[in-house]
Amino acid sequence: MQSVKAQMADQEKKADDRVLPRAAKKKESYRMVAPAIPPPMAASVAQPPPASVFVRVENLNTAAMDAEKILSRYNAKKVTRQSVEGRIIVRA
Repeated sequence: MQSVKAQMADQEKKADDRVLPRAAKKKESYRMVAPAIPPPMAASVAQPPPASVFVRVENLNTAAMDAEKILSRYNAKKVTRQSVEGRIIVRA
């Protein structure tokens, strides 16, 4: 016959074996139930339309140079100048 201590140890092991698999199953089920991460919100935000500014000036070349300076000061990208029918179009 086993001693009392050995019997108690066997009973504790059996109890642990019964409890641990259940706890592991619960953890797994919680992981499976967790919702997926939603897609980033930045992708769904629409870009604002580009701004247009029309200015009437006496000296077109000076005004175009001033406009280019202002755009470059604010880190505008792809600044272009186009002359069309007595007008100068500056785009950035």
